[in-house]
Amino acid sequence: MRILYLLIGIISLVTGAAAQGDIEAVLPQVEDRQAELATYASEIESQDADLIALQEQVRDLRRQAEDAQLLLQYKVDQLKADIERLGPAPAEGETEAEAIAEERERLNAELRQYDAAWRQTSLNIAETQRLLTEIANLRRDAFLGDLFFRTASPLSSSLWASAFSQVGELNAGWNAVIGNFFEKVTAEGSRTNLALTFGAALALALFLWGPVRQRLHRMIQKRISTLEPLESRKVLVAAAHTAAGVLPVVLGGYVLLEALRAIGIITPDGVPLSRTIWAVFVSFFVVASTASAVFSPRNPAWRILPLESGQAKQVLWLFLTAVFLIGMERIIVQEVEMFGPAEDLMLLLNAIGAILLAFVLLLLARHSLWTAPAENEEPGEDESGVRILTGAQIRILAGLAALTAIVAVLSGYIRFGHFLTTRIFYLLVLAGAIWTVRALLRELIRVFDRRFSQHRTEQGEASEQMAYYWISITVDILAFLVFIPPALLILGAAWADVSGIIVDAFTGFNIGNVRISLAKILGAVALVALIIYGTRIIQSMAEARIFKATRMDAGVRNSLKTLIGYVGLIIAFMVGIGSLGFDLSNLAIIAGALSVGIGFGLQSIVNNFVSGLILLFERPIKVGDWVVTSSGEGTVERISVRSTEIKTFDRSSIIVPNADLISNAVTNWTHKDKIGRLTIPVGISYSLDPEIAIKLLEEVAAECKDIMKYPAAYVYFADFGDSSLNLQLRCYIRNVEQTLTVRTKLRVAIWKKFHENDVEIPFPQRDLHLRSGWPVPGQSDFPEAATPAAGEASAGVTLPPHSDPE
Repeated sequence: MRILYLLIGIISLVTGAAAQGDIEAVLPQVEDRQAELATYASEIESQDADLIALQEQVRDLRRQAEDAQLLLQYKVDQLKADIERLGPAPAEGETEAEAIAEERERLNAELRQYDAAWRQTSLNIAETQRLLTEIANLRRDAFLGDLFFRTASPLSSSLWASAFSQVGELNAGWNAVIGNFFEKVTAEGSRTNLALTFGAALALALFLWGPVRQRLHRMIQKRISTLEPLESRKVLVAAAHTAAGVLPVVLGGYVLLEALRAIGIITPDGVPLSRTIWAVFVSFFVVASTASAVFSPRNPAWRILPLESGQAKQVLWLFLTAVFLIGMERIIVQEVEMFGPAEDLMLLLNAIGAILLAFVLLLLARHSLWTAPAENEEPGEDESGVRILTGAQIRILAGLAALTAIVAVLSGYIRFGHFLTTRIFYLLVLAGAIWTVRALLRELIRVFDRRFSQHRTEQGEASEQMAYYWISITVDILAFLVFIPPALLILGAAWADVSGIIVDAFTGFNIGNVRISLAKILGAVALVALIIYGTRIIQSMAEARIFKATRMDAGVRNSLKTLIGYVGLIIAFMVGIGSLGFDLSNLAIIAGALSVGIGFGLQSIVNNFVSGLILLFERPIKVGDWVVTSSGEGTVERISVRSTEIKTFDRSSIIVPNADLISNAVTNWTHKDKIGRLTIPVGISYSLDPEIAIKLLEEVAAECKDIMKYPAAYVYFADFGDSSLNLQLRCYIRNVEQTLTVRTKLRVAIWKKFHENDVEIPFPQRDLHLRSGWPVPGQSDFPEAATPAAGEASAGVTLPPHSDPE
C-alpha cells in the first residue's frame, strides 16, 4: 500500500508540475496567436491561396486556443479561490496584516493578468471561427461555381470536332508507349525472359481466375447443399461466396501486375495508369462477386433479396454495367492526364458517361424490377397482385435524379450531370458494402451467442435476446457512423473537412467552463459500464464466496448484495459526471432545484425509494420471507427501488409499493426464525371421556418427528359444540413453510389413532319433521293420493300459500 501511495503522489506531482508549466507557457502564446490570425486573414484575401491548407491551419490554431482557454480558466478559478480564502477585503478605514495585504495584492495582480489572457483567447477563438466560416463560404462558392459551370452541349458539333482532334494527340502518346514496348520485346536477349516471366504470370493468373475460383464456389455449394436456407445463414453464405470470388482474382491480378512491372513493360511514367487499371479491375470483381452473392441468380433458395430469378439477373447486370462504365471512364481520365490536356474530350466523355449511367439508373428504378407476385394472399387482398419490395419513394427519387442528369447534360451542365449520376452509384456501392459488413457482424454475433449459450433457461434466453437486440442497435449505429465520412468524401468534401469534423466531434465544444465532446461522452459511458460491470463481479464473488462462508440468512445476503449494487451505481454516476468535466459541488444546486419537483410530483416515488432503503437496512421483510399483506400472501422474491415482488403460492406475482409495507401492518411468518405453531381442531362424541381423547392426541404429537419437543405440544379443550366436544392440538414445528405437509401428517395420524381406539369423530345431525300441507286458495283440497292417513307422517313437501294469478 505504501508503494501505491508513493506512486499516486509522484503522479500528482508530475501532473501538477506539467499543468503549471503549461499555464506559464500559455501567456506568451496569446500575442503570437493574434499575429498568426492576422496573417491568415490577409492570406484568405489572395486569389491563389490554398484554402484547404489554410483551413487546416486555422482549425489547429482554434484547438490550441481552446486548450489554452481551459488552462487559463482553471488558473483563474484557482486564483479566485485563493483570494476567497484570504477573506473579504478590509472596509474603508480598516487595515489588515501586512503579509495578508501583500498576498492579496499579488493574487489580484496575477488574476488580472490571467483574466485578460483568458478574454483575449476567447476573442481569438471567435476570430478563428469567423475565418473558418469565411473559408468555408469561399470553398463552397468555388465548388458550386465549378459544378454548375455551363459548357458546350454534347449536341454541339464544335465540341465533337474539338474532342476528335484531341484524340489524335492521345494516339501520338500511345504510339510512343507502344513503340517503346516493341523495342523491349524485339531487343536481343529479352524475348525469352519476357515470354517466360509473362507466360508464367499469365498462366498462374488464369489458373486462379478459373479453376481455383470455381473450385471454391463448388466447395461452398457442396457445404450448403445439406443446410436449410435460413435467413440467418444467407448473409454468411453470401460473404463466403464473395470471398471465394474476390480473393483469387485479386491475387492473380496482383501477380500479373508485378510481373509486368518486373519485366519493364510498366514504366515509371505508366505506374499511375497501371494503378488505375488495377483499382478498376479489383473494384469490378468485388462488386460483381458481392452482387452475385446477394442476388444469387443461379441459386434462388440462398438469395437474400426476395426477387424473381429474371429480376435478380437484370439487377445484377445493370449494376455491373454501371461499374464497367465508371471504371472505363476512370481509365480514360487517367490516360488523358498522362498524355496531355484534353478538356473538350473529357467533357464529351463525361457527358456520354453521365447519359449512359442515367439510363442505367432509370432501368434500375423501374417498378416492375422491384416487385414480385404476392405469396399466400387471398384474391381480394390486393388488386394488383404484387408485393412491393423496396420503397417507392427511393425509386421515384432515383428516376428524377436520372432525368435531371440527362436534362442537365444536354443543357450544357455536363459537370453537374456527371457528378449527380456517378455519386449516386458511388453511394449505392458504399451503402451496399456497409450493409454487407453490418449484416455479417450481426450474424457473427448471433452465431457466437448461440455457440456459447446453448443451455439457457427461459428467463436467461429472454435476457440474451434483449442483449442481442441492443448489440444489434449498437452495430447499426456504428455502421451509420462509418458510412458518414466516406459519403462526405464522395459528395465532394476534402479529407481535411472530414478529418476536421471527426476531430471536432471527438474534441467537442465548450458550454461555459465545461467542454462537451464525443470522446468524453464515450469515455464516461465506458467508465460507467466498467464500474457497473465491476460491481456485478463483486456481487457475484460476494454471493459465491463470502456470504456462503459466513452462513448468512438468504435475506441478509440479498440485502447486502443490493446495497453493493446501489453503492456501485452511485460511484458510477459520480465518476461519469466527473469525467465529463462537471463540478460535483454543483450537484447541490441541482438537488435544490429537484427538491421542489420532488415535493410536488415525485414524493410518492421518493417515499417508495426511501422505504426500500429502510427495508434493506432494518430488514423487517427480507427476500425469501413468507408474508401476508392486504394485497395477498406469498414469498418475497425481490426488493427493488420502488416496489417489492411477492410470489404467491398460485405462482402469480404481487407488486407492492415499498411504502405500503412500511406504513401498513404486514404478517411475516419467517421474520426472526422459521418456528411456527400449528392448531389442529378435532371433535369427539359426547359419549366419550375427553381425557382419553386428550391422551391420544398427546401420543400423536409425541410420535410425530416434525413436531418440536420444546415448546411441548398440548391439547386445549376449546368448547362444547352442537354435535361434538371441540378439542385443539397445539404444537410447534421448526419450519413454518412445511405447515401444510405437517398438518396432513397429523390429521392422518389422528384418524388412525382414533380408529384404532374406537374413538368416534361425530358429524352434525339434524332431526327433520314434516307436516301436511294446507289447501291452496281456489282449490277444494289436495288429491286423495297426497292426503296422509291419520297418525302418519307426511312424506311430501309443503308449499307456501300463494294467490292464483288467474
